[in-house]
Amino acid sequence: MAKNRFILTDLLINDPLCRYFNFKNIEFDFLPSEYDVPVVDIIADRIKGKEDVVLILGVNYAPGTRPFTLKQLYEQVSSYNDFKKLRSRITLIIYDEYDVLLRLNTFRDTKSGFDSWLNDLKPLVLTDGKVGDVLRKDFKDCEFINIGFPLLQMKTINPEFITLKKHNPNRDYMCLMVKKPNRDFRLRLHEQIVARDLEKEMIINFNEISGKTFQDLKGQFQERIISNFSFLHSIPSIEYYNQTNLELGTEALCSDHDNTFDLSEKTTKPIMMKHPFMMLANKDFLKNLRDLGFQTFHEHLDESYDDEPMVDRRIEIIIKNLIDLKGRTHKLYEDSKEIRDHNHLNLQHQAGEWGTKFWQTMDTIWRNI
Repeated sequence: MAKNRFILTDLLINDPLCRYFNFKNIEFDFLPSEYDVPVVDIIADRIKGKEDVVLILGVNYAPGTRPFTLKQLYEQVSSYNDFKKLRSRITLIIYDEYDVLLRLNTFRDTKSGFDSWLNDLKPLVLTDGKVGDVLRKDFKDCEFINIGFPLLQMKTINPEFITLKKHNPNRDYMCLMVKKPNRDFRLRLHEQIVARDLEKEMIINFNEISGKTFQDLKGQFQERIISNFSFLHSIPSIEYYNQTNLELGTEALCSDHDNTFDLSEKTTKPIMMKHPFMMLANKDFLKNLRDLGFQTFHEHLDESYDDEPMVDRRIEIIIKNLIDLKGRTHKLYEDSKEIRDHNHLNLQHQAGEWGTKFWQTMDTIWRNI
């Protein structure tokens, strides 16, 4: 890497990439966390006179800690600078520890012209998963590199929580979903569950995020434990796993024809709690999960939903599974012990390797830009 390279970023200091830079003695600097002029003007001023500039921008926003630079560049207008013109002097990298693919998908759907704007910039996008056919087509001029699955880091999983599980089921299923406007597939799934009178077989929550969302956790763990977690979604509700035999999860990315693979806590929680699961997600989700060394439950239920390009067809097969397995899930639970044990071990194996693989990938990237 060039000695005079100037790296500028809006990431947080505790991001894994910043940690990599620090340990590798790679100098970098931060954009200000607050500013009252268009961010493009700040960038132009900071890179003035620099010849080898790398600009690393995230896609998430941490309240009270940093602005959303990429969004500001897209929406703001400056009287003095045009970011597309500055781009010729910059190696532009889009990266974030979490949710890169999810945010790109959301921006494309909610911000008119964003995909064309980003394509014109031709950035290198470091992704937290595998880019599928739809996203790759819509962002055809972006270069994508998968740097791993950050929800497989040891800091985001809690495999030791399995020692808290005291399985004594009185329901077949659990299904915890957050209601969001850009997750209409969850609404369609919930409508089918209600229409088939399956709610009485389930522990099911389908609500918007509110102050009551994590009340079940606060009843199970001491406050000093809960307050130590920055991401409460990653904490499993032990009571719900004790009372059920199978979890129906709904990943954030789920649309027609897309096979983008993004792994979140919705999948790692049943694995860490040694629970059988079905996942409503993009096509080939289970296939990609198996490519990571996990096993799924095709010997015990119909997983052909994973092959279906249309969401409604995936929902139809999942609902049929719920109907067919009703009252028989305890046998599924007992018969799948070998799979559940394997997945729990593989989760820990993946977490143990994550940091080394991340650094090795970054070494390759920085050697070649």
